[in-house]
Amino acid sequence: MTVIQRICFAIILAVFLPLTSFAKQSNVREFQQAEAAFQKYDFMIAERNYQLALIKFPDMGNLTAYIKNQLAYCKRYQGQIEESVAAYEKVRKEHPDSPQAGNVQENIARTYYEAGNYAKAGPAFEKLAQDLETEEVEARSISASLTSSRM
Repeated sequence: MTVIQRICFAIILAVFLPLTSFAKQSNVREFQQAEAAFQKYDFMIAERNYQLALIKFPDMGNLTAYIKNQLAYCKRYQGQIEESVAAYEKVRKEHPDSPQAGNVQENIARTYYEAGNYAKAGPAFEKLAQDLETEEVEARSISASLTSSRM
């Protein structure tokens, strides 16, 4: 490597390394700002920052599911009921194995209930009860098969 090549390489490193570090900090900063705004019940600011974070974290598994779930909460607490329900459903569809997917039905039922839409809250809670019964039956079945296999 010639001296000129080394100098050019050093300049490139000096310019681009701090930029990549800044970009990573910016991603985290916007997510942290969204979380802080959510904790302060400033759901408009939280929604905006979650959306920006989602652009920067488009496919980060459970983090992406978490951000989308938080966006659904933001819509819920801003009174955007149908948008909130659609966002919860999107979490369940796009991230079925995430921790957030397990709470979708309860969140939908509570969203309708808190909005005073009892006509939709009732069936949503009924579906939640059915889902929980199914899970309980499955858990008992697994428990029974584990118990019998130990004997």
